[in-house]
Amino acid sequence: MKARILISLISLTVFFSCQEIEEVSPYAKMEGRWEQIFDVNGLYEGYHIFEFKKDGTYIGEMSARTLDTKELIGYRGIEEGLYEINENKITLTRTKAFSRDVNDPSFVDDNSPFPTFVPKDALIPDNWPQEIAYWIADDFSELRFICPENSADYCVEFTTYVKVTNP
Repeated sequence: MKARILISLISLTVFFSCQEIEEVSPYAKMEGRWEQIFDVNGLYEGYHIFEFKKDGTYIGEMSARTLDTKELIGYRGIEEGLYEINENKITLTRTKAFSRDVNDPSFVDDNSPFPTFVPKDALIPDNWPQEIAYWIADDFSELRFICPENSADYCVEFTTYVKVTNP
């Protein structure tokens, strides 16, 4: 009887010690809200977000807020799409987007001191396809923009998003 119990205990120990430890998928690690906040010449705050879902979809918003109260000034654009992770790189492919009407006479360039931001419902469809890539920090805490190929003359890798919430 003791031998049977001992064999059963050894069998259970071997069985449970051989179970594979399930690796958390990179899509589950990406899931959550990511933000980029930056001061624009002391006039307002750029507030950009991505929300990633572990099913490989995302939404993004580019807006502006007041520096002191963080009150929303308006939007530059919103988008949604798909993302793919390959090693430490994430590639976002836009499937739907809305942006400001650059043909509107009231539109002002973002580089001017007072760019035009609009309410979300004033954004218009933007059918321009876009693919953009970021480096993912090893601990999935930051995303750093990757300049597209052949853009070295005009591209600066400055855009960094930080993860602020998990699901």
